[in-house]
Amino acid sequence: MSRDIVVQIIVRTGQGEVLACRRGPGSRFEQGKWNLPGGHLEMDESLEECAVRECHEETGVTIAKERLRFVGINSDPKDNPRQKVSVSYFAEVDDSQPTFADGDEISEVCWIEDVDSLDWAFPSQKALLKSIIKS
Repeated sequence: MSRDIVVQIIVRTGQGEVLACRRGPGSRFEQGKWNLPGGHLEMDESLEECAVRECHEETGVTIAKERLRFVGINSDPKDNPRQKVSVSYFAEVDDSQPTFADGDEISEVCWIEDVDSLDWAFPSQKALLKSIIKS
């Protein structure tokens, strides 16, 4: 058995708001909980291309690849029931862009300031966001 690669992106405005997605009915687990925009790496796709694509597909927010900054890799098998390996990127945008939810995997998208105000699907994402927001 092998483990999949997931790419996630932390999108923050200059005012400190962070983009968050509520997991929809099409999510395989943790429906209703919150996570970062992101998804599975496709064949013949770079990690950066995946981050940009998933962010736009799930939220409508467009990020230029040049704005991405590598944050880290999480391979802790206890963090995700399906034992995904996640690669994280960060991008800052000038202001809050209009958002939409794709309706199936993502039921709601919003800009937040308080990470603790949401019920996060993955503990590592909450911890990562708290460290980014402080910086």
